[in-house]
Amino acid sequence: MLEKIKIKNFQSHVNTEMILDPGINAITGSSDVGKSSIFRAINWLWLNRPIGSAFINNSANGNPTEVSLKLDGTAITRTKSKSKNEYHLDKKAFKVVGSNVPEEITTFLNLNDISVQGQHDAYFLLQSSPGEVAKRLNKVAGFEIIDAITKSVKSTITKNTTDSNYKQEHSKELENEIEKYAHLDDVEKQLHSVRADISKYSDTEKTYTSIVSILNDIDDVSVALETLDDWLGIEFFVNPILVDATTMSDKSEKALRLKQIITAIEASEKRIEELEVKALHEKNVEQILTDVEKFNTQYRALKSLVLVLKNIKEYHNKVETLASKIVDLENEMNVLLKDQKLCPLCGVELTGDRIKHIQHWG
Repeated sequence: MLEKIKIKNFQSHVNTEMILDPGINAITGSSDVGKSSIFRAINWLWLNRPIGSAFINNSANGNPTEVSLKLDGTAITRTKSKSKNEYHLDKKAFKVVGSNVPEEITTFLNLNDISVQGQHDAYFLLQSSPGEVAKRLNKVAGFEIIDAITKSVKSTITKNTTDSNYKQEHSKELENEIEKYAHLDDVEKQLHSVRADISKYSDTEKTYTSIVSILNDIDDVSVALETLDDWLGIEFFVNPILVDATTMSDKSEKALRLKQIITAIEASEKRIEELEVKALHEKNVEQILTDVEKFNTQYRALKSLVLVLKNIKEYHNKVETLASKIVDLENEMNVLLKDQKLCPLCGVELTGDRIKHIQHWG
């Protein structure tokens, strides 16, 4: 129940306070004494209207404008000044943001358009139509909730009925559609079977790929072994050359001696030429010819020996070339045998010098 109204610096009210009696209170007075301002002050507190500052009393001199209502022992106040614009519900303050009223204030007041009657408004319910009166009474009694609920229930029932009919028809359509796909159970079984076959095929393909990889590795090893056999065959022929090469130093010394002999032969040839010239002038030509024949025999022998030495020198150069190739082949053989754990000739595990091991078995 409204107990007190207090207004400060609002329009014509500088400091007005009214104590109300329980029940109905009537405010009377001559024109322009501020009766309507009381109504506007209550609206300003309730609705935060009017906005702006035109309602502030001209003699306020910077003092705040304030409207306060006391309801059932609780005071609610609306205050506005240059530094303040807020509501107070007892001791709790609420800032005003824009034209909105804080929700706590609206909830506490619990007012509506029926609660406040203006001076020039039509008489409440007396000039309303029967339907409007019934609507107002239902609203006051809370029956509008029942009407709203009834209307909502009817709307819900109508909607649910429509939805139910639609869903039944749609369900029949879906059943007809489902019948078209009745064969999908068999298709699903076949699909499971196909998936199982695909899985088996995938495993088989992996096994096949692994076997192909192994066969390729075997082919690579076979080619390597064939290459190794070729090199081992070459080694069979090269070994005697290597043995001969060890005696090359001795033969080189013999070649040096033969070179000295050739030099002596060449000197002898010059001597023979001189002797032949002299033989023309000497009587014992036959003896000289005999000596020349012997010398020629020795010369041919020495010439053959020189040819042999040249062949030995060429042979020596070839041996050195083959020895270099053998070193390269041994390196290649080491590369080929690097990943081989077993000897391809005897099957024994390769350890230490692989070349010597294979040479031994070769």
